[in-house]
Amino acid sequence: MGAIRIMVWSAELTVINKVDNFTLLIRKAKHMKKVNWILVLVLGLMTINLFGGETTNFSGTWTLDETKLTGDPNMPRMDAKKIIVKQNNDSLATERFYSNPMMGDFTVSEKLTLDGKECKTVEEYGTRLSTATWSEDMKCLTINSTLKMNWDGQDVEMGSVEIWSLEQESILKIDITRDTPMGSMKDIIFYNKL
Repeated sequence: MGAIRIMVWSAELTVINKVDNFTLLIRKAKHMKKVNWILVLVLGLMTINLFGGETTNFSGTWTLDETKLTGDPNMPRMDAKKIIVKQNNDSLATERFYSNPMMGDFTVSEKLTLDGKECKTVEEYGTRLSTATWSEDMKCLTINSTLKMNWDGQDVEMGSVEIWSLEQESILKIDITRDTPMGSMKDIIFYNKL
Protein backbone atom coordinates (compact mmCIF):
# COMPACT_ATOMS: atom_id res chain seq x y z
CA MET A 1 0.00 0.00 0.00
CA GLY A 2 2.89 2.33 0.79
CA ALA A 3 4.39 1.80 -2.67
CA ILE A 4 1.11 2.79 -4.33
CA ARG A 5 0.91 5.96 -2.24
CA ILE A 6 4.45 6.87 -3.23
CA MET A 7 3.60 6.27 -6.90
CA VAL A 8 0.42 8.40 -6.67
CA TRP A 9 2.29 11.10 -4.79
CA SER A 10 5.10 10.98 -7.38
CA ALA A 11 2.55 11.21 -10.21
CA GLU A 12 0.87 14.19 -8.50
CA LEU A 13 4.24 15.92 -8.15
CA THR A 14 4.98 15.29 -11.83
CA VAL A 15 1.62 16.78 -12.85
CA ILE A 16 2.10 19.77 -10.54
CA ASN A 17 5.62 20.24 -11.87
CA LYS A 18 4.37 20.15 -15.48
CA VAL A 19 1.59 22.64 -14.68
CA ASP A 20 4.13 24.95 -13.01
CA ASN A 21 6.44 24.65 -16.04
CA PHE A 22 3.55 25.40 -18.39
CA THR A 23 2.53 28.44 -16.30
CA LEU A 24 6.12 29.62 -16.32
CA LEU A 25 6.25 29.23 -20.12
CA ILE A 26 3.05 31.26 -20.52
CA ARG A 27 4.46 34.02 -18.30
CA LYS A 28 7.69 34.06 -20.31
CA ALA A 29 5.74 34.22 -23.57
CA LYS A 30 3.66 37.15 -22.29
CA HIS A 31 6.83 38.89 -21.17
CA MET A 32 8.43 38.28 -24.58
CA LYS A 33 5.35 39.75 -26.32
CA LYS A 34 5.73 42.90 -24.20
CA VAL A 35 9.44 43.04 -25.00
CA ASN A 36 8.71 42.54 -28.72
CA TRP A 37 6.09 45.32 -28.74
CA ILE A 38 8.49 47.65 -26.95
CA LEU A 39 11.20 46.85 -29.51
CA VAL A 40 8.81 47.45 -32.41
CA LEU A 41 7.74 50.78 -30.90
CA VAL A 42 11.33 51.92 -30.30
CA LEU A 43 12.43 50.90 -33.80
CA GLY A 44 9.41 52.63 -35.31
CA LEU A 45 10.16 55.88 -33.51
CA MET A 46 13.81 55.68 -34.53
CA THR A 47 12.78 55.17 -38.17
CA ILE A 48 10.49 58.20 -38.05
CA ASN A 49 13.26 60.34 -36.57
CA LEU A 50 15.94 59.11 -38.97
CA PHE A 51 14.00 59.07 -42.21
CA GLY A 52 10.85 61.08 -41.67
CA GLY A 53 12.41 64.20 -40.28
CA GLU A 54 10.28 67.24 -39.81
CA THR A 55 7.38 68.22 -41.98
CA THR A 56 8.12 71.20 -44.22
CA ASN A 57 6.37 74.32 -42.98
CA PHE A 58 5.23 76.72 -45.71
CA SER A 59 3.91 79.39 -43.32
CA GLY A 60 4.70 82.96 -44.26
CA THR A 61 4.01 85.70 -46.78
CA TRP A 62 5.32 84.90 -50.25
CA THR A 63 5.63 87.27 -53.24
CA LEU A 64 5.87 86.19 -56.86
CA ASP A 65 9.41 86.37 -58.29
CA GLU A 66 8.56 87.81 -61.68
CA THR A 67 12.23 87.63 -62.79
CA LYS A 68 11.96 83.83 -62.92
CA LEU A 69 8.72 83.58 -64.91
CA THR A 70 8.84 81.62 -68.15
CA GLY A 71 6.65 81.86 -71.23
CA ASP A 72 5.39 84.76 -73.31
CA PRO A 73 5.60 87.99 -71.27
CA ASN A 74 2.71 89.45 -73.30
CA MET A 75 0.30 86.70 -72.25
CA PRO A 76 -1.76 87.31 -69.09
CA ARG A 77 -0.57 85.17 -66.17
CA MET A 78 -2.81 83.14 -63.85
CA ASP A 79 -0.35 83.24 -60.95
CA ALA A 80 -1.03 84.83 -57.59
CA LYS A 81 1.08 87.95 -56.99
CA LYS A 82 1.22 87.16 -53.29
CA ILE A 83 0.34 84.15 -51.11
CA ILE A 84 -0.14 84.24 -47.34
CA VAL A 85 0.17 80.75 -45.83
CA LYS A 86 -0.77 79.64 -42.32
CA GLN A 87 0.08 76.02 -41.64
CA ASN A 88 -0.34 73.86 -38.55
CA ASN A 89 -0.05 70.10 -38.00
CA ASP A 90 -3.23 69.18 -39.86
CA SER A 91 -4.25 72.11 -42.07
CA LEU A 92 -3.02 74.69 -44.54
CA ALA A 93 -4.82 78.02 -44.99
CA THR A 94 -3.93 80.23 -47.96
CA GLU A 95 -4.89 83.67 -49.16
CA ARG A 96 -3.89 84.22 -52.77
CA PHE A 97 -3.88 87.74 -54.19
CA TYR A 98 -4.36 87.95 -57.96
CA SER A 99 -4.16 90.79 -60.44
CA ASN A 100 -4.63 90.29 -64.17
CA PRO A 101 -6.19 92.26 -67.02
CA MET A 102 -8.98 89.75 -67.71
CA MET A 103 -10.34 89.35 -64.18
CA GLY A 104 -8.99 92.37 -62.32
CA ASP A 105 -7.79 92.22 -58.70
CA PHE A 106 -9.24 89.55 -56.43
CA THR A 107 -8.35 87.31 -53.47
CA VAL A 108 -9.00 83.58 -53.07
CA SER A 109 -8.98 82.11 -49.55
CA GLU A 110 -8.78 78.37 -49.05
CA LYS A 111 -8.38 76.03 -46.08
CA LEU A 112 -7.19 72.49 -46.73
CA THR A 113 -6.69 69.53 -44.46
CA LEU A 114 -3.32 67.81 -44.90
CA ASP A 115 -4.68 64.27 -44.82
CA GLY A 116 -5.90 63.95 -48.41
CA LYS A 117 -9.57 64.66 -47.65
CA GLU A 118 -11.47 66.69 -50.21
CA CYS A 119 -12.15 70.31 -49.23
CA LYS A 120 -14.68 72.59 -50.89
CA THR A 121 -14.14 76.32 -51.38
CA VAL A 122 -16.75 78.61 -52.89
CA GLU A 123 -15.09 81.43 -54.81
CA GLU A 124 -16.41 84.45 -56.65
CA TYR A 125 -15.88 82.64 -59.95
CA GLY A 126 -17.00 79.12 -59.00
CA THR A 127 -16.48 76.16 -56.68
CA ARG A 128 -13.09 74.58 -56.05
CA LEU A 129 -12.64 71.01 -54.79
CA SER A 130 -9.11 70.34 -53.50
CA THR A 131 -7.02 67.74 -51.72
CA ALA A 132 -3.59 68.15 -50.15
CA THR A 133 -1.20 65.24 -49.55
CA TRP A 134 2.40 64.98 -48.37
CA SER A 135 5.20 63.21 -50.18
CA GLU A 136 6.66 60.21 -48.36
CA ASP A 137 9.57 62.28 -47.01
CA MET A 138 7.18 65.09 -45.90
CA LYS A 139 9.16 67.66 -47.92
CA CYS A 140 6.69 68.27 -50.79
CA LEU A 141 2.98 69.02 -50.63
CA THR A 142 0.76 68.15 -53.60
CA ILE A 143 -2.47 70.11 -54.01
CA ASN A 144 -4.93 68.68 -56.55
CA SER A 145 -7.79 71.05 -57.43
CA THR A 146 -10.76 71.18 -59.73
CA LEU A 147 -12.48 74.52 -60.33
CA LYS A 148 -16.02 74.40 -61.70
CA MET A 149 -17.30 77.73 -62.97
CA ASN A 150 -19.65 79.38 -65.42
CA TRP A 151 -17.83 81.55 -67.95
CA ASP A 152 -20.01 83.61 -70.29
CA GLY A 153 -22.92 81.19 -69.89
CA GLN A 154 -20.86 78.03 -70.37
CA ASP A 155 -19.93 75.54 -67.67
CA VAL A 156 -16.15 75.23 -67.55
CA GLU A 157 -14.01 72.87 -65.49
CA MET A 158 -10.31 73.45 -64.93
CA GLY A 159 -7.95 71.23 -62.98
CA SER A 160 -4.57 71.89 -61.50
CA VAL A 161 -1.86 69.99 -59.69
CA GLU A 162 0.55 72.04 -57.60
CA ILE A 163 3.64 70.52 -56.02
CA TRP A 164 5.01 72.79 -53.31
CA SER A 165 8.59 72.57 -52.05
CA LEU A 166 11.10 74.89 -50.42
CA GLU A 167 14.40 75.82 -52.01
CA GLN A 168 16.29 77.12 -49.03
CA GLU A 169 14.07 78.59 -46.33
CA SER A 170 13.17 81.70 -48.29
CA ILE A 171 12.11 80.39 -51.73
CA LEU A 172 8.82 78.61 -52.38
CA LYS A 173 8.83 76.58 -55.59
CA ILE A 174 5.52 75.49 -57.09
CA ASP A 175 5.55 73.01 -59.98
CA ILE A 176 2.13 73.44 -61.52
CA THR A 177 0.18 71.65 -64.22
CA ARG A 178 -3.07 73.28 -65.32
CA ASP A 179 -5.72 71.50 -67.35
CA THR A 180 -7.78 74.12 -69.19
CA PRO A 181 -10.20 74.09 -72.12
CA MET A 182 -7.19 75.20 -74.22
CA GLY A 183 -5.10 72.21 -73.15
CA SER A 184 -2.58 71.29 -70.49
CA MET A 185 0.04 73.83 -69.39
CA LYS A 186 3.06 73.20 -67.16
CA ASP A 187 5.04 75.83 -65.34
CA ILE A 188 7.37 76.37 -62.40
CA ILE A 189 6.68 79.43 -60.26
CA PHE A 190 8.94 80.86 -57.57
CA TYR A 191 7.93 82.98 -54.60
CA ASN A 192 10.24 84.86 -52.22
CA LYS A 193 9.50 85.00 -48.52
CA LEU A 194 8.96 88.45 -47.04
